[in-house]
Amino acid sequence: MSKCPCRKETDPYDLLTCLAPPAGEYETSIQLGENLRLVINNTGLYIRRISTDEFLPYINTYDKKIDKETLEAYNITREKIKTLICKNIQNLEDAALHGSTKAKDLLEACNQLIEEIQEKYCK
Repeated sequence: MSKCPCRKETDPYDLLTCLAPPAGEYETSIQLGENLRLVINNTGLYIRRISTDEFLPYINTYDKKIDKETLEAYNITREKIKTLICKNIQNLEDAALHGSTKAKDLLEACNQLIEEIQEKYCK
């Protein structure tokens, strides 16, 4: 078993990205506005804008990597970050159950930290 890359003393913002699920189906996302989502995965935090073209039968998505200051500009408070960490853990578990070895390895390595976080933040 490998060592957990995350530390519990870390700022919740850093835990948010450290305990994020792999990119793809199980990444964490929340609605920020019409056609605008905050997306969190193991590669970072992104603002995803979704647009449709009247003449084409598909949806375009545009992702822009963001930082802590941008989160604050969208009114993502420390309390919301704690809630998002709980969502990340749930999405990690879902990804691991559906075959993601990255998610499974992170869950196993950080099991003790995850249990502490769930007890403290997740209800």
